[in-house]
Parts: sequence; C-alpha cells; structure tokens
Amino acid sequence: MKFENTGFRAVYRQFCIFPMSAPVRLSMWDFPEAKEADSLLCYGYIDREGLLTAEILCAAFRQEAEEGPIYRFAEGDDDLRAQLPFEVIRETEFTVIEDNDRELKTRFKKKLKLLAEYDAPDEIEESRTFRFLDGSRNPERADDVLVYLTKDGLQAEGRMVRITGVGDHVIEGILLEQPYQDFGIHAGEPVSIFVRKTEQGKFLCYADLTSERNYTEEELADGSLLRSAIHIFNSSRNEPHFLHVLEYLRDSTVLVPCTAVMGEQDRAEMERRVKEAMEAGDPESLVGMEFTTSETTRMVPDILQSGEEYYFPVFSGEQEPGEYGKHFSMISVPFLNAVQLAETNERDVRGIVIDAFSEAFVLDKTLFPAVKKMKSRLE
Repeated sequence: MKFENTGFRAVYRQFCIFPMSAPVRLSMWDFPEAKEADSLLCYGYIDREGLLTAEILCAAFRQEAEEGPIYRFAEGDDDLRAQLPFEVIRETEFTVIEDNDRELKTRFKKKLKLLAEYDAPDEIEESRTFRFLDGSRNPERADDVLVYLTKDGLQAEGRMVRITGVGDHVIEGILLEQPYQDFGIHAGEPVSIFVRKTEQGKFLCYADLTSERNYTEEELADGSLLRSAIHIFNSSRNEPHFLHVLEYLRDSTVLVPCTAVMGEQDRAEMERRVKEAMEAGDPESLVGMEFTTSETTRMVPDILQSGEEYYFPVFSGEQEPGEYGKHFSMISVPFLNAVQLAETNERDVRGIVIDAFSEAFVLDKTLFPAVKKMKSRLE
C-alpha cells in the first residue's frame, strides 16, 4: 500500500515493512544484518513535534511463497535508534504486518515502551481516532487540521489549527497561521472548532468568529439572558447556540454554594451558646441571635457527584438552587472566578454544572481555557 491512499492510520501504531534503500541502510548500518537485508521492520508513532515518524526496529528479509511474501526478521538492538522521515513514508510502498499473537510487541517491548513516552494526552489521542477529520488533516502532522474561519462581512479563509483538546460539543485548538483578513484573532491564540457535513457528504472544520451584539451588566444581572441561551441550546443542540452560552457565561456573575467554616475559637463559642440555651430549656432564644466571629471564616464551595465524577455547581439566579440552596451560603462571584475555584478545587472536577436542579448545562473542564480567553462583550 501507499501512504497517499491510506492516511496516517496505516502507519501510526502499526508494524510496517519498508523496502531497504541505500540511505536507509546507512542510517541503520550498525543494526544486525542490516548490510545484507532487503527490507526493514518499523513501528509508526508521532514525535514531540507532531510529525508522523517510523521507528526502525530491525532488518528484514523478504521470501516469496505461494500464499504471498513472508519475512524473516533479524535481531533488533534496544540501544540503537534510527527513524524513517515522513518523506520516505509518504513516497514508498509498504506492507502492514498484523501482530495478532502479539509476538512482535513482546519481542520489541523495550523499544515500544520507549516510544510510548511520545504518547499525547488522552484527548489528543482521542482526536486522532476521529475519521471525520481525516479530510482536513495535514498528512505530515495528524494533529493539525484545516479550519475555515468565518465572520460576517468577510470571506471564509482556511487556516491551519493544532488540536489541543476535545469537549462534548467542540474541539479546541491553537491557530497556527495568521489570517489575511481581520477576524479578530491572531496566530497563537485559541480557537473553537466545529464540524459540519456538506451536501456532498464531506466534513469541513470551521470557526464562527462573528460577534453578536454587546450587552450591559444590568442585562446580565438577573441571569435571564444566560438561562434563555441554555434553554435554546438544550432545545436545539448546535454549534452557534453552544457558543452563545459560552459568551454569556464569560461575562456573567453566578452564585456559588458554600459552607461557612469557622475558626476553632468561634466554633467553640457558638457551641457554648447553643449548649447554654439547651440547658436553660430555651432553644428559641437562638432564633435571630447575632454572632460576630473573631477569626477568619472560610467559605468552602460545595461539590456535586454523579457516579464517579465530580462537578462544581454554580447558579444563574437566586431561585435556581431551590431547596438545595437553603443548606448553603450563596456567594456571588464573576463566572471567570468560579472557573478558577473549580480548577483549584481539591477534587478533580469533570466540569462546572450551571443550574443543576433546573435546566442544567455542563461546561467541560477542557473548555475552561477557551472561555477564559474569550473577549468580553460587555459595553
């Protein structure tokens, strides 16, 4: 097979046989039997620069048989390293070797363990499985995709973006190339990528950079704009509606449920007063009692749990917590501050849940950086 007809998956994390050439033979000259071999066994990986590369494992010898060619593999050398550059991978016919009995993985486990150090974070590895992105990928760098920037009044412009994360409804990336037109974004800045299917059945990546109208703090104050955007998104889950929610969130003030944790002296004083009232048979005297603390009181945010995952709850308005809110002190903070609280929480939260007990919306933690870097639309 040839790379142009198969794409990076035919090589990535696969055992492949490539024909021997004079330059390749020189690069692996010290490998056992490399001087006589007509082929070589490689394993595909993506290096720290994002380049598709084939690690040379050993020399190989092709033998013709009735059922097709078979190969004899020479010994490898765990202390020697040599690679095939992308140009060789792209231009040379190669054969993928199945390793159903894991014989090759066992034989070259030390070398493969070394290559595992190049593994990307789980989200990036996940994005490499998205076949709908293959038509947009840079063939040399599988994490770089062609994204069409769109904005009202401008022509769509294709620019390369490097994938940095995957959320529930969006792919996050970094713009690699400076746009020719004024999209309000520059190379090196984060961009949210969406995918749509054309009438011809092809998938296109795009980033809608059209700005909606600005709004005032007063318009956002009661949370109705945010709740309306969440309702619209939950009714029709598409990319523009999702972006509208993020835009409102970025500038909103939300309520964070917290538990007040007093210092030891203040807690002891409070317990003393409660005990005296109970012993005197007058618990009603505690109703409306004013208590001034003498030490710093910490406000500890509550965390919600769903299965094995944890979520940081915030609310868009005073009515949204319902009965749940009666057990906590509700602290008003800008949403971006709530993001910081979620990031530094001792729990490894999966995301922030807005209005968990009414019409909920979950902001996955992979989108925290994108929301923080969004431009404010406050007038």
